[in-house]
Amino acid sequence: MISPLRAIFRRFSRPAAAPGRRRLPPRGALARRDRWESLGLGMLGSEALEQRVLMAADLAVTLENAHVWYAPAAQTVTTIVVENVGDEGATGATLATSLGSQITGATWTAAYTAGGVGPVSGAGGPSGTLALPAGGKATFTVVGRIGATATGDIVSTATMTGGGDTTPANNSASDTPQARAARGGGVG
Repeated sequence: MISPLRAIFRRFSRPAAAPGRRRLPPRGALARRDRWESLGLGMLGSEALEQRVLMAADLAVTLENAHVWYAPAAQTVTTIVVENVGDEGATGATLATSLGSQITGATWTAAYTAGGVGPVSGAGGPSGTLALPAGGKATFTVVGRIGATATGDIVSTATMTGGGDTTPANNSASDTPQARAARGGGVG
């Protein structure tokens, strides 16, 4: 005969997974292991663990220049993509960019997918407040001209802050086109 305490424990505890098999998350939950959290629940003087999925926004930023090298007085095109790869919407997220000081006359336009909203055009580096639902994306295209006397690397950066993002490691990106040596050893 099984004692009443043991019967209750059997009823509420989860059976162990068979050797070599992984336990699957509850139906409808995300399978991303890094998003699981263990919670202790008191049960008749002992502890049982329950797992639940943490839901949050996760804004990822990429920044790419169309060219690895640049020539003075040439046009340059930079693309900045902000994507919400999280499970929840991000509202009130702020984009700040810094274009290299050698880039002049820059203008930009933005395109949004999956219901994202924010500024659509401007001069200089893109900036403003964005709202991106889960899976939403904002793509900024910046067109400018490299100064005629530019030398050295041109460093541009883009950073997102706020919006309920709990993973700040992927909220910033930079790109550094380098001067291209012309025939004859000069820059051009």
